[in-house]
Amino acid sequence: MDLVPATSSWTPSPTLFLSLVFLHLLLLAEPLLQLLKVLALAIFSLQFDGIAKNIFVSDKGLRHSTILEDFYI
Repeated sequence: MDLVPATSSWTPSPTLFLSLVFLHLLLLAEPLLQLLKVLALAIFSLQFDGIAKNIFVSDKGLRHSTILEDFYI
């Protein structure tokens, strides 16, 4: 019965290591891209909503607010 010593000298090949790193990065990239897409859409919709409010307010002759003020009202 062959026993592997506790201090085995086997090391993974650089190709295997790079393949595992690349696979790991690919698995991480998809959720990060989805998160960025959701954040970008949320920011864009907030900005568009603020711009639409400003146009509506200025058409009515009321005070003209900035996009940042809309967050604090």
